[in-house]
Amino acid sequence: MGLQDRGVLITKIGLGIGAPLVAAVVWGVFVSPRAPVALPGPLSLILQALVFGSAAAALAYAGHHSLALLFVAVVVINAILMYAWGQ
Repeated sequence: MGLQDRGVLITKIGLGIGAPLVAAVVWGVFVSPRAPVALPGPLSLILQALVFGSAAAALAYAGHHSLALLFVAVVVINAILMYAWGQ
């Protein structure tokens, strides 16, 4: 394994662990039902879209286009139902 291959491997491991960890911390601090920092509705919605959009983009980038579209559809339907039911 060459030096460049090691760098790519370290980057993949870092993103594989770091990206979900950052998303979990952001979600826990700003979006979760018991979030210590409450955001106004529109900002919370934008942050949710960024987190879920990043996940969908990662799926699409990995070549799972159908799964990415399905994920986006489920997230949108869930958001509509939560709004309709006042949650």
